[in-house]
Amino acid sequence: MSSSPAVLEIKNLSLSFMINGKPAYAVHSVNLTLHKGEITALVGESGCGKTMTALSCMGLQPQNAEVSGSVKLGQTELLSLTEKQWRSVRSSRISMVFQEPLTALNPLLKIKRQVTEGAVAHGMDKKAAESRALELLAKTGLPAPRRIMECYPHQLSGGQRQRIMIAAAMMDSPDIIIADEPTASLDVTIQTQIMHLLKDLVHETDTALLIITHDLAMVRTMCTSVSVMYRGRIIESGSADSVFGSPLHPYTRALLNSVPSAARSGKKLSAISGSVPALGTEEIYGCGFAGRCSECFLPCMNSQPQHVLIRAADGGEHMVACWQYRQASDTADAAVVAESVSGERIQ
Repeated sequence: MSSSPAVLEIKNLSLSFMINGKPAYAVHSVNLTLHKGEITALVGESGCGKTMTALSCMGLQPQNAEVSGSVKLGQTELLSLTEKQWRSVRSSRISMVFQEPLTALNPLLKIKRQVTEGAVAHGMDKKAAESRALELLAKTGLPAPRRIMECYPHQLSGGQRQRIMIAAAMMDSPDIIIADEPTASLDVTIQTQIMHLLKDLVHETDTALLIITHDLAMVRTMCTSVSVMYRGRIIESGSADSVFGSPLHPYTRALLNSVPSAARSGKKLSAISGSVPALGTEEIYGCGFAGRCSECFLPCMNSQPQHVLIRAADGGEHMVACWQYRQASDTADAAVVAESVSGERIQ
């Protein structure tokens, strides 16, 4: 449990689309809390609902999506805002760094206008906004920020454009920044620089940061907490130390076993069989991971496991939704609980 104040509380968030006359859930009953000055990671394969969760928090979900649940920014219920009300919240209280800066930036406008327009729209004086933009561009490590302010996006490198997106997100000193795969299109050296930049900005400004990423090695070293998502549901969550130190869900373990590390040097990397099913192609009756899980047994196929608080082998505690662990209200020991579950394994 974090001691920092909660700035965003997501409760039972669901997002669905009508496919063949039935609702298909891209996000289902998600609960997540972001705390001031902390970095939270949302991880999982492509197609698991991570980006849709983030877009729902920004009011940017597709128009044909049906959204329910609650997303509270302080005392403000975001899901009930009108588009006009959203304009006063975006960038001023919650900002987003998009995955591909070249498509997120307008190719027809200079960087100066794109970085400052949100702050100006929220009442900041134009000259003050330009001064703030220069300060932030310099803080992100960009050389000659005054010259860059007069450039168009295509005149800059991928790393420079991503730093500009981060500067734009910081303009109004928001409570929360959501970074959707902020290093996906960058080389390894620039990836490291961008992630350290985000971490430094969070510590300096006490902003809450939600990172959507596939980079588990980065999550382990940089993030305070982590939530693992599969087929629209969060299946394991807790502190980064606890989840990475004692992963409980078979999916989490499989993800970690597929990542190269010094400890696994010389060993063959594991691969998760199959792929994430496309939205609406098959109904989920039990655990969403059952069809790809080597540890699956009968209960997994028939009903959805609920979250339970487990005391892991390293002494830490975190939540997991898996039928290997008895559903109990009291904290249970992972090893004991796993041994108590019996049933025929499904091959």
